[in-house]
Amino acid sequence: MEQKPSLMTLDLTMPGLNGFDLLKHLRAEKQFDDLKILVISALAQERLNEAIELGANAVLSKPFKNDELLNIVNKLTS
Repeated sequence: MEQKPSLMTLDLTMPGLNGFDLLKHLRAEKQFDDLKILVISALAQERLNEAIELGANAVLSKPFKNDELLNIVNKLTS
């Protein structure tokens, strides 16, 4: 039995990996069509908007409160 996650959190700034490129790759793959992607980043709002344009379902700016994270996760997974 294959299990697929329903939600992924993604930081756009990672060592050795560009989060924007990963986001583009995931959205180009049919197998990830149902995957919800929550971008969590300290980048400027214009960069977060770019992530939405590339297919992120939601963005959360660092720093954030735990309640904010829980609310977004609940919305994306309900």
